[in-house]
Amino acid sequence: MAVAQERNEEPLVRVAADLGVGAVSLQRWLEQGELAVFRPVEIESGPAETPARGLALITPRGYRVEDLEAGELLSLLRVLE
Repeated sequence: MAVAQERNEEPLVRVAADLGVGAVSLQRWLEQGELAVFRPVEIESGPAETPARGLALITPRGYRVEDLEAGELLSLLRVLE
């Protein structure tokens, strides 16, 4: 969100495309006016019979992105900073 606020002179559609998000999503995040707050988390291993899956990101507002690889998760977090 900070990147979008810094680039407030540019068209929202261009900023959203550069960040890899939809313009409507970016507009809604900007309207909320809140900066993301990262909280510490604990990672627990699941039962042995559970097949391995990718990582998941769950935002404080309840958005969930699943099946990410570590590099994808880090890239997404950098965009959301």
